[in-house]
Amino acid sequence: LQAAPTLFVFGAGQDAVPLVQQAWSLGFEVTVIDPRAAYLQADLFRGARLVLTGFDDLASAVELPRGAFVVVMSHHLDRDR
Repeated sequence: LQAAPTLFVFGAGQDAVPLVQQAWSLGFEVTVIDPRAAYLQADLFRGARLVLTGFDDLASAVELPRGAFVVVMSHHLDRDR
């Protein structure tokens, strides 16, 4: 048996919803990270782990395992860096 692939999505805007839904339906373990509480809606990101944190505090809030997939979708240049 192999562990499920892991996907981290940085940014919980509306464009992240279909990506998260598709990844989850394909068997990914999905984590959505955003500093805006209003965007992290469990009903939109079913099956995903939601993490409310500023990207500056990311290292203490989330552990990125080796081999994880990452998609940056915050569409904010300073946060994306």
